[in-house]
Order: sequence, then C-alpha cells, then structure tokens
Amino acid sequence: MKAMKSTRQFDFMEFYMLYPRLTVLVGSRLNGRDNVMPASWHTPISGNPPLYGVVISPKRATFRAIQETGGFTVNFVSLEMAKLSEDTGFCSGQDTDKFAKFGMEKAEALLDVGPILKGAHGALECLLEDTFTAGDHGIIVGLVEAVHWDEKLAVPYQENEVLSPEARPLLYAGRGIYATWDPNSLIKLRD
Repeated sequence: MKAMKSTRQFDFMEFYMLYPRLTVLVGSRLNGRDNVMPASWHTPISGNPPLYGVVISPKRATFRAIQETGGFTVNFVSLEMAKLSEDTGFCSGQDTDKFAKFGMEKAEALLDVGPILKGAHGALECLLEDTFTAGDHGIIVGLVEAVHWDEKLAVPYQENEVLSPEARPLLYAGRGIYATWDPNSLIKLRD
C-alpha cells in the first residue's frame, strides 16, 4: 500500500480531503430582497433546543444580512440544482437579485426570515441564536423554528423517517465538481 503524502505547508481551503460535503443554499433577506448562497460548511449542533450552524465569511453579504435581520433559512437541494448552487455562489446578493437573474421560485415559508426554495427536498427556518468568530469565518448558530420536507422523499426507518436516495442530495467535491450518493452504495447496518 502506498504511503500517504504529508506536509506542514498547506492551504487548508485547498485541502479537498474534507470533501465531498452536503451543500445547502442558505437563504437570507438583504435590503428587503431575498438572497441565497451555497454553503458546504454547515451542521446540526443540538437536538434540544434544535440548533443548526452555518459557517460563512464575514465578507459575504449573507453574513451581514443574517446579522441585520436575525434569521436565515437552510435549503436542502438535489444534484439537479448543482448549476444553480454554483451560479449563486459566483455573484453577490449585495448587487444582484439572484431570484430574478436565475429564475428561482419560492415555496411558502412559515416565518419571515428568508426564502424557502421551490424544488428543495427539505428546509429549515432559523432565528439567529449566536455568532462566533472562528479564524476568517463566522459560525452562525440558528434556533430552528420551522422545518419543511417533501413527504414523497421520506422513507420509514425504525420509528422515524429518513431521506430517500431518490432525493439525490447535492454533494460538493471541490473546484466546481458535484455528485450525489449512489443508492447501490448505501449500507444498512441497523434494522
């Protein structure tokens, strides 16, 4: 077996062993206009209370919008939205109406914190709970106040539901490469 390459001289943003990662579109409201940006650095933080975190650079318009409005959405999308994810990441909501430019449509939200995308297989609506500085990024923690999901893409598992492989969740592999899971590669270890 070939030995791994090692170094202490690296650019962490270019270390693609961190990927692939589930990519979401984080929604916010900027100057009264809905906005989304792709994010691969995000995670559930707590079950009770339900907290979700997104990691965004303070240089981004979305970061400022969340701080100003006190809320955001997390849209879970499929591989079919890869181009939309890429495109929305290469222009700023500061000076671009991304919904008009990319023809995005909104689904009905329960709160007024940001857009829920039509075509997403799931979404969270969050109120800003806290923000932490972590190097050159901010960890934005949201209290999840509402959840949305496509019932057709939920399959029973034990006493709950899990996401069906048919959802084809968007995975970002780095440098403009996207993928999804292969249903044949899923291994069920528990009944």
